[in-house]
Amino acid sequence: VWFLTHWHLYLFENSPADGTVVHIGPVESEKGLLEQVKGITFSMAEFLGPTDGLLRKKSGRLYQCIIYLSPSDYHRFHAPADWIVEIRRHFPGKLLSVRPSFIKNLPGVFVLNERVVYLGEWKHGFMSLTAVGAAGVGSVVAADNIDPTLSTNRSTSALERHEPGQHFEEISLGRVNSPLGTPFGQFKLGSTIVLVFEAPAEGYVWSVQPGDRIKYGAALMAPSSP
Repeated sequence: VWFLTHWHLYLFENSPADGTVVHIGPVESEKGLLEQVKGITFSMAEFLGPTDGLLRKKSGRLYQCIIYLSPSDYHRFHAPADWIVEIRRHFPGKLLSVRPSFIKNLPGVFVLNERVVYLGEWKHGFMSLTAVGAAGVGSVVAADNIDPTLSTNRSTSALERHEPGQHFEEISLGRVNSPLGTPFGQFKLGSTIVLVFEAPAEGYVWSVQPGDRIKYGAALMAPSSP
């Protein structure tokens, strides 16, 4: 009952998974950079794939949130908002550790690792959810109604091994409706979810801080005034 109340109370941006908040903040759109931890950046285009013209609203800006799922956390993840999923990109790559203590010392680890990027839109504009593989976690499974043909942790080509995380397979999913809180996918063990999304530049504030332990359905952002 608690999480259902929490999902429907905010109807904005909610945590897709149980885990620990690693990083939150606005995206440096002009520089095309995301942050994996405070002060350590990586390329948004290399992480998500081609990213020209992401902003869809004149009053919007991009934000990011990184959530680490430990091996002991609930391994499923859910839709963080009511959104339409349009594209899936699968990047073969390495399976390096994504523990917060490790990523502080390895810039760009999320670009090197295998990952599945979902792109689409919600009421405030652009939305993406990326499931990042990790040491011992090469298998990511999507819900059947979202992406039934997804296949991860498979053999890679020589080029992909030489340039991990730099090549991807893209498929169009059409326009799949993914309502807030519904099952989206799961890891075989803990790993990391990265959200990059558009929201109004003013009027909303973060409800969480780096280091917070959160449950899926917890509000990530909320109106700055009731």
